[in-house]
Parts: sequence; C-alpha cells; structure tokens
Amino acid sequence: MPPNRGQSLEKDLQVNTNQITNNKYFIALAKRLPTILPDMEFEESLETVTDNLNRGEHYFQKGIQSAQYKDFEGAVEHFNESIRHAAYVGAVYLNRGAAYQFLERYLEARDDFQKAISIEKDDPSENSSEII
Repeated sequence: MPPNRGQSLEKDLQVNTNQITNNKYFIALAKRLPTILPDMEFEESLETVTDNLNRGEHYFQKGIQSAQYKDFEGAVEHFNESIRHAAYVGAVYLNRGAAYQFLERYLEARDDFQKAISIEKDDPSENSSEII
C-alpha cells in the first residue's frame, strides 16, 4: 500500500477517469473513492472498483433505455443490477425511484428518493442527479 494512499489513488483516478466511464455520475463517484474504498490492496481495489463502475454504468444506461421505452419493470431490474455494482451513485436510486413511481410502487419510490438525497448530501457537487 502506498504511503499516501489517498493522494496516489486520486492521481491514478484522474488519469484513468475516461477509462472508468463517460457518465458524469460515475465519474463523480470515482473522484470520491479515496473516502469509500474498502481496506484492500491498492491495485486490487482500483481494478475491482473500476470493473464495478463500468458494470454499474452499463446497467444504468440499460435502465435508462428501458424507461425511455416505457419498460419500467425492465428499468427497475437494470437499476437493481447497477446498484449491485455501484451502490454509491444517487442518480441510479433517483431513476429507479421514478420507475417505481410509474409502476405505482410508491413506498419503494419514496425509499429510493430518500436514498438518492442521502447520497447527494454526502457529496454535494456540480454533478447533482438528474431524472430520466
């Protein structure tokens, strides 16, 4: 583990952000990683997190596409998978909440909206969530 883990990780992530994702929500998460990484070996952590961010973004985009075609059940499934890989992205909860709302699953929608707000409070940045 490097002596200045946070600084080293931030430097590597700045260099690799475009490799991680082009989605602004996932980029915002990548920039917060020094505060949320588990205690793993540095290289293993970066590789694991990068892989999870890529998968999370992939399923997030599939959820957005499903919602645009009014397939809200499919959207929820894709957002669930995105959360499984990258649980710290408020936009995923926000959009899954919107899909739940279209499905008239209001309690689940409320819970997701609250989770999205909680995540945004932890990281108030220019990358605030937008809804589908």
